[in-house]
Amino acid sequence: MLRNTLVAVGAALLLTLSACKKADKTPPIINSVMVNGSDHKFTAMAGDTLKVEIKVADDKELGQLKVEIHEAFDGHGHGKIASYTHFVYLKLVDLEGADATVNLDIPIPDLSLAGPYHVIVQLVDTEGNEAEEVELEMMLHNSGMAVITVTNPDFSGSNPHIDKGPTINLQGNVTEG
Repeated sequence: MLRNTLVAVGAALLLTLSACKKADKTPPIINSVMVNGSDHKFTAMAGDTLKVEIKVADDKELGQLKVEIHEAFDGHGHGKIASYTHFVYLKLVDLEGADATVNLDIPIPDLSLAGPYHVIVQLVDTEGNEAEEVELEMMLHNSGMAVITVTNPDFSGSNPHIDKGPTINLQGNVTEG
């Protein structure tokens, strides 16, 4: 009887000690994201290769890095040239250790549709903790597509304003890409 009680107490003590093991709640960190030498908004050309360097760290063990590039258009079309397509990229990188530098060469297809794109970098550690996401804005140009520039009204400010009315008059120009 005493032996069974000691075994039960020992088992309960082991369970208690293993339950006291602290779970990792600290999220990993994306220290830097550089695309073609820039850590913020940048411009690229269809047919070029993006040079990406990402530095990450975690207090215990890194898990996985996700790099995604997708268009930032508003989803509607106006008879765009059918041979051009949206540039889309997705890469998952399994990581090991407490810190890593990931270098990627991302080719942009020649027939990528010009316009605004997002470069998104996400990171998780082996415990599922997520780093704060990093987002860069990319303006993609394509020499085979015309460039439309609106000069009036001025859309260069952060909050452009157009008065309500029956028509909007735009001024600008169209040039070869």
